[in-house]
Amino acid sequence: MIDVPEGKRLALHPLLALTCTQPLRHGVAPTSSLPLAGYVPPEVLAPLGRLHVTLARSWAELVRAAHCRGRTVETEVAEGILWDIARELHGRDEALAAVVTLDEHGRQLRPRAPLQVDRLCYPIASLELGRGRGERPRVSIGLDLEGALAASGVLLGLCAAGAPPPIVGAFLDEQPAAFALFKMRMASQLVAAAPRRARLHDEIGPGTIAHLGHATLLANLGGAHVLVDPWLPPAAIGDAPPPLSPSELPPLAAILVTHHHFDHVHIETLLALDKRAPIVVPRQSPIDAEHPIAPRTAQLLAELGFVDVRTMAPGDALTIGDRGRVIAAPFFGEDPTHVGYAGLCYVLEHEGRACLVHVDSAADRDDRTLASTGIAAELARTHGPLSPVFATRRQERGTMIDYSWEALLRPAREWVSPTENCATGGELLASLCAAVGAGCLALYSEGGADWYPEWTNFIPRHGVALARPYQYLWESLDEIAAAVREVGAETILSRPYSRYQIGGGPDGVCSARSSIDAY
Repeated sequence: MIDVPEGKRLALHPLLALTCTQPLRHGVAPTSSLPLAGYVPPEVLAPLGRLHVTLARSWAELVRAAHCRGRTVETEVAEGILWDIARELHGRDEALAAVVTLDEHGRQLRPRAPLQVDRLCYPIASLELGRGRGERPRVSIGLDLEGALAASGVLLGLCAAGAPPPIVGAFLDEQPAAFALFKMRMASQLVAAAPRRARLHDEIGPGTIAHLGHATLLANLGGAHVLVDPWLPPAAIGDAPPPLSPSELPPLAAILVTHHHFDHVHIETLLALDKRAPIVVPRQSPIDAEHPIAPRTAQLLAELGFVDVRTMAPGDALTIGDRGRVIAAPFFGEDPTHVGYAGLCYVLEHEGRACLVHVDSAADRDDRTLASTGIAAELARTHGPLSPVFATRRQERGTMIDYSWEALLRPAREWVSPTENCATGGELLASLCAAVGAGCLALYSEGGADWYPEWTNFIPRHGVALARPYQYLWESLDEIAAAVREVGAETILSRPYSRYQIGGGPDGVCSARSSIDAY
């Protein structure tokens, strides 16, 4: 049944494209990250989504009309118009009226009942498997049986870990729902001998971190490896260098998730990872009247097959091996609709030296940051100077109604007000580096390779024009570097396979590698 060379271990082919498809439920699909919207029933999400689309288009029309007359939109006027539209639609949309009531005094939509349920309402319906990005999938596997998603995730994880054929075979005997992944000549087409791990493994020595693209980091904390925010796209012939295959990762002591957005909770990558590895997510606060929804990342990961899902809150620590630690720190900002979700920054510590994974954290609606609150300085006093600081340079701003249906849960006066979203300019980044005593600022979490979608890849390898609309009115890299230089730190625009020393700065680049040649 499983035909691989004698003595070899199994892995999915490195040019494997894994795509998850979800069925429409009553014509509805989640439009925001799955850990949050995936637990909102379609009868709730559909009317809220319809209202949001109408209000967002109406706001865009107001902005267009004002711009063409050389004016700006008056916020109070816009608020009144949008609230009148919401009231009108509420009066004639029975489904919307069943979900929310109108608080005329506060001009706010109030949920009639809890908006989320304790089950994934838009489960993955099939896995499509094929070689390379953009090619027609070779195999489409339906997941109609109960438990098939978790079983398939475990199977993919065993392959990523290079499990020997007897272990995979025994698992398939116990989990017939996962056996579909090996039908239709899967063994001969999409399964190969596991790659030799030593080449990449040797280049990431103790106390070293490799940037694997976007926000994905692989840290060696004294022989025990930690993976942060995994997003490993499928390779395509011609990628130079190619993205890392999950099968090429060393055994993982922990997987760390910073927050619930799709590019940090990437379903396809998570399905392909070893489900026996502990995985850490931010601990969310209980749902209340002000914040009626919350990301259910821990629950989603369990449904993907992870068997050791842990939550952490700021101040919690996790021992890694016998010489490393992970310490959770607060995450501010990147909450444009003010859902109130929790995220985490992480301090990675190895033999008394430390760095800071600041990721997309920025300034929140009250202009609080790690630096302004004094938390950054306290982290430095406790753990010593933190270097590098891994952070984003994105300076996104917008009005709340531009983002997602979640904006409808806030008062109407906030819908058209400017809101924060991952706005990290030179002053913020410089103050952060100064507070933690960093000698190096590594700007990452922005793609950095052609593997990523254009609208997430603000630092593409080829060309800059497509990124310019997103970067309009941003501070330039030169301006950021100058501000950071004033506090004694150097700025690095990180690329995939850039390498760093914990407690220091850049340490070169992992040599070009081809996952195909490793088989």
